[in-house]
Amino acid sequence: MKLYILPVTYACNSNCTFCITKANAKEKGLLNLPKEMNMTRFQESIQIVKSKIPIEKIEVTGGGEPFLCNNLTEMLPLLRNLFPETYIKLYTNGFVLKEITGIDELNISRAHWDSDINYKFFRSQQQNDLQDVLKYYRSQVKYLRVSIPMLKGAIDKPSDLETMIDKMGYLVDQFVVRDLFEGTKNHLDYCNFNFNHPKVKIETTDVVENYNLVIPSDGNLYNKWDFRKENLWVG
Repeated sequence: MKLYILPVTYACNSNCTFCITKANAKEKGLLNLPKEMNMTRFQESIQIVKSKIPIEKIEVTGGGEPFLCNNLTEMLPLLRNLFPETYIKLYTNGFVLKEITGIDELNISRAHWDSDINYKFFRSQQQNDLQDVLKYYRSQVKYLRVSIPMLKGAIDKPSDLETMIDKMGYLVDQFVVRDLFEGTKNHLDYCNFNFNHPKVKIETTDVVENYNLVIPSDGNLYNKWDFRKENLWVG
């Protein structure tokens, strides 16, 4: 079983044109959750998980941008101490740089290696050079991924991906080209990426399974991604 943790909810330093969270925030109950993690309740929930539920993987994600959570650097060592053998993965857009420990894999999301092109899609409050971000985190994590959404006008053909690999492949363990939900602005058809490279993975739309567990920023443990009382985990 997989445990998802959302340190923040509807709070981000980017305003992505393709944001799924924004589209589904009301439906999932995100707007009714606190902005940042309730640490007291979070610690109670992960102790329940530790004692009662076998967890194969933990993913720290959004919501919003996890690095906006002031308690993130406290949460990560706590997770590692409680789950020493569990694979822990963290998602970020990489615009806030923080030293991190206890993470097996860091996933940095960008539409393009060029900051000006990336800004057209991420519209981030901060800007930085992706290569500098990768250099900053390379020594902090075992596995470093760059996640690239399929968007027209960004990296939208194999030759663009080849260029990105030439520029940054020495720092990156895997480039993930990720399909978006159909109807998303600038959505690019999956067929555009008929590409074979040992460092590249093409992912179709990720549908989260209901049997995975989620701890959003209220700190409670849920068995579904719509955070209502009837979906609180009871065991």
